[in-house]
Amino acid sequence: MPHLVRWNEDLGDAGLAVIGMHVQKATDEELKAKTKALGMRFAVTKGGGISGVKLEGIPHCALFDHTGKLVYEGHTNKVEPKLREAFADMLAAGAGETPTKGVAGVLDLFKKGGSAADLVRKLTTLKDDSDGSTAKQSKAISARLQTGAQARLDEAKANMKDDPIAAYDAAFQTAARWKGTALGKAAGEVVEKLKNERPVWNEMKARPTLEKIRTAEAAVTKAAKGQEPDTPEFKKAFAPQLKQMDTLLKGLKKQYPDAPATAEAEEIAGRLGVGK
Repeated sequence: MPHLVRWNEDLGDAGLAVIGMHVQKATDEELKAKTKALGMRFAVTKGGGISGVKLEGIPHCALFDHTGKLVYEGHTNKVEPKLREAFADMLAAGAGETPTKGVAGVLDLFKKGGSAADLVRKLTTLKDDSDGSTAKQSKAISARLQTGAQARLDEAKANMKDDPIAAYDAAFQTAARWKGTALGKAAGEVVEKLKNERPVWNEMKARPTLEKIRTAEAAVTKAAKGQEPDTPEFKKAFAPQLKQMDTLLKGLKKQYPDAPATAEAEEIAGRLGVGK
């Protein structure tokens, strides 16, 4: 799954659509929890099939190009070369004409590896090329690659006043992912404007403690093996962990009472009977 998450995050903005199918026996809640834990920000269905594709073995994947043609079927560990080739072909087709030598060379490098941001950085070197077609194609492909990220940054800018924390998060992620590009620079400017805003500052300070509480909950839940938190046995068995969680939560509520991270920490602790 990590590679599917990586491809979706890197190429989803530019047209890659990842759909997962769960064909085992997890409950809806178990499936939701697992996809969240793995960072799977793409659609996951419970059951299903693909016309013309034999789903044999787990994991198994099918790759379709931008025309709808099946170009690969099999284990996920062998799909990446085909995925990169199909994605590069889609970008080339979207440029509106046969890629020039310079653009084709950059796309060939992408087929061998690298991220969408790497591709944009290489294309940027061609934006002022003396060959007008090369410059035009490089700009068109770069814009396509960054369509989704640009839209999120525009939304973040519009929400800087009303929802500075969400705006900061979106800008921070964009700045990190697109470092070394004009888009990354623009996102970095938004981050600089927002990082010292009181709500953002409080949230960033609260998040490390929230992460400790998340980790503690995961460890306790795993060790409890289904034992209910409201039982005396549970409270006795995990007294040290629950006490530590209570201390962390009290600190958050005292220092950063209005931070969303504090509210989430309180919700997590509440599930284990802490803070009630």
